[in-house]
Amino acid sequence: LSPVCLGSLRRAARGKLGGTPWIHRVVFGDARSKAGEKYTYSVKQCVTRQPGSECYERAGFEFQTKRVDFDKKPFSTLLYGDMGRDGGGQIMRELKKEVQGKGATQVDYMDQIIHLGDFAYNLNSENGLVGDTFFTRLEPIVSRIPYMTCPGNHEIMSKFEDRIISNITNATEINPAWFAHYRGRMTMPRGKGAGQTDGSDSEHGSDMWYSYDMGPVHFISWSDDLIFTNSSKTTARMAAWLRDDLEKANKNRAQVPWIVAFTHRPMYCSNYRPR
Repeated sequence: LSPVCLGSLRRAARGKLGGTPWIHRVVFGDARSKAGEKYTYSVKQCVTRQPGSECYERAGFEFQTKRVDFDKKPFSTLLYGDMGRDGGGQIMRELKKEVQGKGATQVDYMDQIIHLGDFAYNLNSENGLVGDTFFTRLEPIVSRIPYMTCPGNHEIMSKFEDRIISNITNATEINPAWFAHYRGRMTMPRGKGAGQTDGSDSEHGSDMWYSYDMGPVHFISWSDDLIFTNSSKTTARMAAWLRDDLEKANKNRAQVPWIVAFTHRPMYCSNYRPR
């Protein structure tokens, strides 16, 4: 890999505590990177790019590029949803054990982790500090293993406020609070910060759906919570994209036989609770 990888810097919404939070995004990899190789890296932030500028550096991180030898070692994915900062301690401990190969599965490696929405409870709480500390606790995991996501209902209206706005009639893509923390913090294959040229990557990017191949599986992440907001235009755009992606994936089953779609809410539910 290149010895230095420069990233992009985008400003997030201003919180009540003052100051301006920033989101740093860096793309790893170049033509010399190989599948399944492990790399160590450090993160350095300098006040300016001028020589002699004051810098802060954190080292000791590592990750492995996406491997292709699934015929030698089975494909492994950890999947869960709904984890709070304060109430998710038990899950967090088990996650760290799994990553270290000491968990219940006794698998000594993990190809990816999928988090099916509802983060931190909530990312926006305490002016975003709950979200900050939530990801700090996840750092030993997400700094080395792909952490794929989709939004949940707790991410719908979450600008820097202490609660989710309950007035669903204001939950549209033109509202700056609409999935603000999720869109601002998460960097997925499509959407804000993804570097795509298909129109999904913009300062107000609202595309929270994407797909990717890993091993024998074509994964599709989509957002069912769009349906429960007034974001009809975005929902229609997602539906058109999803139909097209499924058609392409179905034609490619000879190379990638499995198709797995995930979202926050279950498609089917065995209980019945009248309202």
